[in-house]
Amino acid sequence: SSINYQFSIFKNMSSGMLGGNMRGRHPILEPVDSTSCRLRLEATEREPSRSLATFKVSAPYYLDYTLTFRDTRNSIPEGLTFRSIGWADYINSPNDPRMHFISSGRWIRFIPEFHGGPGSSIAPSYIPDGELEVWPASFSDPSFWWNRRSEHRFDEPFFYGRLQDMVVIWVFDTPRWLRFFGSPAGGGASLIPGKTSTAWDFEWVIPKRDYRVNQDYTFRVRLILKKYVDDDDVLREVRKTQDELGFEKAPGSAVKTGG
Repeated sequence: SSINYQFSIFKNMSSGMLGGNMRGRHPILEPVDSTSCRLRLEATEREPSRSLATFKVSAPYYLDYTLTFRDTRNSIPEGLTFRSIGWADYINSPNDPRMHFISSGRWIRFIPEFHGGPGSSIAPSYIPDGELEVWPASFSDPSFWWNRRSEHRFDEPFFYGRLQDMVVIWVFDTPRWLRFFGSPAGGGASLIPGKTSTAWDFEWVIPKRDYRVNQDYTFRVRLILKKYVDDDDVLREVRKTQDELGFEKAPGSAVKTGG
């Protein structure tokens, strides 16, 4: 929430930016200092992944999220060639359900027509088709995502959404492993009659060639919640974050405003 938007941006009784390796597994909440907390989850025989997620707020409108995880046993399911962690991001009744991102140098405003519909999966433009992961047909869930890839690819590792006169921007590190997913109703019904809770989800995909047991992997994202100005202001916040936090940048593109 914000002094300018006094409602949770995430769906009531739900969570935002909670990785699938922690979801439903009862991590321990620990205070760090006056502006930070963390979720800790130790590896077990049944769930062989140690995870530490840190949330830190800073003025004027930033939330920095860092997840470091280590698998103590090979956690790539049989039939897959990659390690995947998805983040559910259920948004509280946005008036505009679309995800806003840059594709082929132009702004795209898009959300699938229905949950799991065509275009649900949005891949990066800087990854060749032949290097994108493939979910075998035997994976009934989430196979409905991968085989409904959008014709649009994102050029830059960020997207934003709108909540009334506010903008929420997600800026990511390590862009080569990043994927976006969208659904107009993935978070279910809203408390507001006639509204749904949109899913603006994302995923990290680590190819088998880059995956090692007992090695730490760190995923970083900054969330920005501020008054909306325009697309150029969003880009300024993205560049500021990348420079300030040392985020890896995707190969550049000729960005055009408008659209």
